[in-house]
Amino acid sequence: MQPIDWRAHIEIHPRRLDGRPYVRGTELTVEGVLELLSAGATPSQLTEEQIRACLSYASEAVYRDRFAALLTERIAEADAGGLHDHESVVRRLRAEFSGNEDTDG
Repeated sequence: MQPIDWRAHIEIHPRRLDGRPYVRGTELTVEGVLELLSAGATPSQLTEEQIRACLSYASEAVYRDRFAALLTERIAEADAGGLHDHESVVRRLRAEFSGNEDTDG
């Protein structure tokens, strides 16, 4: 099964549903869909592709949160050590996340 691009199914608008991501054409938030799935229920009004888009969005959100937390930590460590080259910190962390052993560029 191919990974799904959640952007085709998930929308985010600041003035709709308090800015929470939702399934296009519905009032169902990604959070609501995930809660239903975790309870063992399936939202009957959604297609399998829409459900997979919600899961894909959630997976990417977890990745972004983890990256942001580590980046904040690494920048604080660099600053404490007197190194203020934040761009190299970002490059090394991106390489680490991508599995690339070459962390110099």
